[in-house]
Amino acid sequence: MKNIQQMTQKWHDYITLPEQDWSLMEMAFMVSTQLQPEVDLTYSRQFLEQLKQTLLERVNYIDSIPEKIQIMNDFLFHELGFSANTDDYFNPQNSMIDQVLISRKGIPITLSLIYLEVLTLAGIECSGINFPGHFLVGVKDSGQFHVYDAFRAGSELEKSDIKKMLTNHQIGVENDADLAHFLQPASNRQIIVRLLRNLKSFYIEHQDAEQSLLVIEMILALLPFSSEEIRDRGMVYHYLEYTEGALLDLKSYLELEPDSQDRAIIEALMESLQEQSTPIH
Repeated sequence: MKNIQQMTQKWHDYITLPEQDWSLMEMAFMVSTQLQPEVDLTYSRQFLEQLKQTLLERVNYIDSIPEKIQIMNDFLFHELGFSANTDDYFNPQNSMIDQVLISRKGIPITLSLIYLEVLTLAGIECSGINFPGHFLVGVKDSGQFHVYDAFRAGSELEKSDIKKMLTNHQIGVENDADLAHFLQPASNRQIIVRLLRNLKSFYIEHQDAEQSLLVIEMILALLPFSSEEIRDRGMVYHYLEYTEGALLDLKSYLELEPDSQDRAIIEALMESLQEQSTPIH
């Protein structure tokens, strides 16, 4: 546990800053270094700065936002070749921003983080959108709200496209107000938590307990009362045979979620753990 505390100290120090001062790109780089302690970010940071400088030179004297976005899309997705990693979508490297900058392949959220970085640099009002099953980018222009998909080479989505994506997740919308609910700007905290939860899912599925625990601790630093993360940490503790920690977290989870659907399963596990930890006299 000591090593995890040492590794995440920089993370804890950074998130004590006011959330409006957080840099999404800097936090994404921090995720990479927390989970890849030996990684050298020199190339990826230099590449990002060169990319931004080149784009700034190309759009600096253009007033039209659609024209700026077209130039950005041509540069990022055609000239540089940033694209969706559909062949190896669930590889955790797709959630490491340094690796995405090197390979130029990623998943919706990491490609969107790069997209948001350059849009902001160009003075375009933009936001991330925690859309169900997909991460999108919203842009405001002359009172109008436009939605772009960095996973599809920065293509602009129409209402019909967005409704179809919701339908694919068994979500129906009856009017524009319902649709707008799913297009709300995500906070910096929500965006980074989503990035981390992608990684958590991978590490848990592959039974990498140490990485799972580290990611969960990073999420709990952002969401200290998240019942889901407390439960998952308890399950990882159980896997690591840290019975005391497992029992404490699972008890906390049930207190936070007294009507949880998995209550019977958790209670049975706790009973088993308590029997194991009770000394025989």
